[in-house]
Parts: sequence; structure tokens; C-alpha cells
Amino acid sequence: MKNYILSALLLMIAGLQTVWAQKIVLYMDNKQSFEYDVMHLDSIVFVEATPKLVAEIVLNKTAITLQPGGTEVLSVTVLPSDAENKTVAWKTNNQSVAVVANNGTVVALANGTSIITCSATDGSGVKAECVVTVVSDSGSDNHEYVDLGLPSGTLWATCNVGANSPEEYGNYFAWGETEPKSDYSWSTYKYYKSSSDTMTKYCTSNNYGTVDNKTVLEPADDAATANWGEAWQMPSLVQYEELINNNYTTTEWTTMNGVNGRKITSKINLKSIFLPAAGGRYDASLSHARTNGVYWSRSLSVGDSHGGYSLIFYSNTIFTNSDNRCLGHSVRPVRTDKADAINKYCNLPARLIIENVQQASVLYTSCESMGEYCYITSDGQRLL
Repeated sequence: MKNYILSALLLMIAGLQTVWAQKIVLYMDNKQSFEYDVMHLDSIVFVEATPKLVAEIVLNKTAITLQPGGTEVLSVTVLPSDAENKTVAWKTNNQSVAVVANNGTVVALANGTSIITCSATDGSGVKAECVVTVVSDSGSDNHEYVDLGLPSGTLWATCNVGANSPEEYGNYFAWGETEPKSDYSWSTYKYYKSSSDTMTKYCTSNNYGTVDNKTVLEPADDAATANWGEAWQMPSLVQYEELINNNYTTTEWTTMNGVNGRKITSKINLKSIFLPAAGGRYDASLSHARTNGVYWSRSLSVGDSHGGYSLIFYSNTIFTNSDNRCLGHSVRPVRTDKADAINKYCNLPARLIIENVQQASVLYTSCESMGEYCYITSDGQRLL
């Protein structure tokens, strides 16, 4: 019995009220004591006090990005503050990427993703998670790419952000966010204000929120640029449409090292890339892995500021469509290294105009056949 100690034992046998002790003394947690005359008690009932369990564990960070060899100390708050057992246990789900010590210190080992879990030890089952992404210094830019010979000159990365090989799933990102997390929903989305059900950035209609008419992710909100460096970016909708244009490529559902996905092969030079069927993250769950893939573009959906365009594929089809920005999808970076790529982008003569936009030279051409403008910086890195 945890709230007091009995200083004497009472025995009542067959209604004879035979006792081995005349009195009992109860000692309480607050240092008070109470003395009872046994002869005036009819019965004694012993009740086991229910311990107060942990109700919530809060980590100071739910997602961190480190370079190999880097460290980060995660601090934990256990609620309620008067929980009887506030001891927690730490573990990692990928020891080859990151490990964690008993005091919450995370040590990054190699590129990849690991989920650090902090769990209560009182049997309540309460836990909290932190997604750890380990990437090498983006300044070194050692990421490989494939030139499919496409008219735009777009160079496609060989693997996803957060992956080390073509068949690895890599990390999942909400549209406009640059770090993975454990929950992908509107309540956790960076540019959504739940109290008014409005978008706070990248919005073209006051029906959806604060209008800023931004339709393309800025470099600071681009998961490819933020994680791999300024030479890389998320594909535009137009670049995805070019990638799956059957005039330039063929696509097939296949496997690579046992992983399902789509192989896209150039008809121009026969080179190819592989996109794993990584599924997507909805709330805290991973869904449809091995059966479909969803890859974000950097383009906002036209007419629906709640959505961003993406490339979607299953075993029998591949297409582009819009999806809710809060959901967690894969990112396959691209780069364009030649400014003159725009001259052949629409496979027609381009009219180039040089303008100064925020002190940067920008080339653009009107792609009338596609009903939109295509932009590219003078060093060839920003083709839209």
C-alpha cells in the first residue's frame, strides 16, 4: 500500500474478533499520522492506490536535420507534472543513420532518415517522436543526375531527397515545407491558419486566404533547394509533363532491388531514372507504399490554393494532378545547367527578353502552345 504504512497487523478470525494488536497507526505522505483503536473497528479494507500515469510527452523538436557526425540534444517534458513515474526510454528505428543516448542526445552517423522515439516507462503507452534527417553538406553537391536529352535540358536526380539510392523511398514533405515530420495534416501545416481555415502563403484567391499571387515555391520553401543546395529544385508541373510525354520517354512499372516503382526511359538517348512507389504520409500513417507514388512539383494548383501539383503513378498509369498541400509526398530534385535550354524548351523558336528582377537577370519566353510563361535564371537554374 503506497500511501501509508501499517505499524501493526490485525487478524479477525471467524467473527471472534481475536486481535494480535490493539491499535493501528497510519502514516501519510504529508507526515501526519492517525491512531485507531482496533476494538472499535468493524472491518478494515485495504485499497491499492492508483498511480497517476503519464498523459503526454512533449519533445522540444519533432524534426531535425544533421550532417554526419553532428549531434542534437532533445529535451523532454512529461505531463502531468505530478505523474508518479516520469522516467522515459529512448530508441531509434535506424541505428545505421542515427543513435540516441539515455539523455536524449542524438548522434548522426550516415545519410538517411531515422525516427527517434521517447516512451513512458509506466505502462501508459505514451510516446513522442522526432524525425532525424541526416544529409551531407549540401555545399559539396555530390548528388548524381541523369540527362535524358529532354528539350528543356532538365537534369533529373537519380534518387529522392533523403535517399541514398534510386530505390530508397527517402523523406516525405508537405508542399512548401523543407523538413520531414511525424504528422502530416492541416493542423500541422506551416502555411495554414486553422482558426479561419485560410492559407497564409501561396494563395491566388481570397476564397482560400491571404492573396499574394505566389504560384511557385520560393527557394526557402523548396525541399530540394533547402536540402541539396541552390543548384537543385523541385520540378515544375511543366517539367513533369515533359518527363512523361510519350514523344520523349516511355514508362513502365517494374522493380529495382525488390522495390516497386516506375522506370522512365528516354527515347532520345535511352537513359533512364527510377521512381520508387513510396506511397504517401497522411496524418501519422504511411499509406499505399509499394502500390503508388506521389511526387511533389513546386507549382501551386491553378484555381485551388489548397493544392499543389504532383506526379502520380500506379502500376497501370502515370499522370499529373493536384493534391492537398498538407500531405507528405516524395521529392525528386531537378537542375538545369544551361541557360540556352529555354531556346528548345517548347521545341519552337524562343523570344528571349532579359530583365532585372530583384537585381537578378531573368530570361523568359512566352510558350504560347502551352498557354503559360516559362522562366529561367541567367545561369539556367530556374526553369518553370
